[in-house]
Amino acid sequence: MLLSLVITNQPVSAAGTLTPDTDPRLQQAVVWATQQMSASRLWLDGGVTLCDMFVENAFGVTAQYPTAYDMYLALGTSGDPARHLLTDLPHALPGAIVFFDRNAGNWNDGHVGVFIGNDQFISVVTGGHVKQHSVQEWNDHTSRFLGWAYPRADWPGYGAAKPFSLPTRTVPTPLTIRPTPPTPLAQSVDYAARTFQKQWHTVEGIAPNLWGPSLGAPKLEAYSDTSSGYRLVQYFDKGRMELAGPKDGTVTNGLLASELITGQMQIGNDSFESHNPAAIPIAGDPDSPGPMYATLNDRAAKLLAPASSHVGMIVSASVSAAGDLSEATPTSSTDVRRIAIADTTLSVYDDVTQHNVPAAFATYRAKTGLGVIGYAKSEPFVSTVKIAGVQRQVVVQVFERRVLTSTFPNQAT
Repeated sequence: MLLSLVITNQPVSAAGTLTPDTDPRLQQAVVWATQQMSASRLWLDGGVTLCDMFVENAFGVTAQYPTAYDMYLALGTSGDPARHLLTDLPHALPGAIVFFDRNAGNWNDGHVGVFIGNDQFISVVTGGHVKQHSVQEWNDHTSRFLGWAYPRADWPGYGAAKPFSLPTRTVPTPLTIRPTPPTPLAQSVDYAARTFQKQWHTVEGIAPNLWGPSLGAPKLEAYSDTSSGYRLVQYFDKGRMELAGPKDGTVTNGLLASELITGQMQIGNDSFESHNPAAIPIAGDPDSPGPMYATLNDRAAKLLAPASSHVGMIVSASVSAAGDLSEATPTSSTDVRRIAIADTTLSVYDDVTQHNVPAAFATYRAKTGLGVIGYAKSEPFVSTVKIAGVQRQVVVQVFERRVLTSTFPNQAT
């Protein structure tokens, strides 16, 4: 979609009332938001992203709402109603405002952005940068879609107020929108399903609940290093299987844990697509307060940094639900590291990624295979999460292909 910079006075309909079809503020907002992707300014305040202020600026106002969620509530009751269904979004004009739910990954402020059409929107992400995203993928992997709305009638539109200067260039770069994958052949899906099922049963027989239930049938995803430009994948509760070469039936296990933390989705052997780190719990129930995958790319990022070998020592790092990292020797007799000292003692050092692995996880990986688990991507840490509705202390470690957790003396999962 090519965008042209055309700023005009606001026309009105024959009845004298501005309508979405005749509202130039929408195009102005899309052009302005697109231009911000090349600007160096960071939309941050004390480490918190200013996604709400970004959208306000796109329509010529600022500091009207304390959070994105407050903006959502206000527009839903101000005569500019929010449409709540994601299936209604294709009817929205570019320049509409899209809202997403609150969670710990966005400081419970919610999230908001400028819709630009074709399932894409522009918003401020972690670190204060402005980026383009898929609405559907954000809903699936980051925070739930709440609704969309047009700007308030009394917002003047960009140009009436300019709290921040535009970048020097005047012609925005054309937006890159990934095409929807084609529908795979039924026989290809059937073959992939049988191939994936074979590996599922083989590994589940060694380590029950390693994969968990399927989250849907095999589907095509873009992958540049195949003849078709796509590969068949299937997602499970605890991982992803991939079939890049259907002729030889070779199944690979995706770097899903790495992608969730970094937001870098692999779309080729050496190609990646940028998304937001996932604001979903790294362990425990889906509504566990945290920590999130995104936490390890933010407040607890130190856990991802290369570490020296500490083999023979006990796991020392702890991460709170808010993502705060601390290191201390356990003192409580009920601490999982005191209850299972042998299991939580570091026994292996992964030279490739420079991380320590506790004995229980090292044993579990040796049983299931390096190709299924991968090398350690973080140092192990202790956290308290909600499991089956009950708060429990667990030991957690991120590996390339999955996250391992254990409440000890239970098996790792």
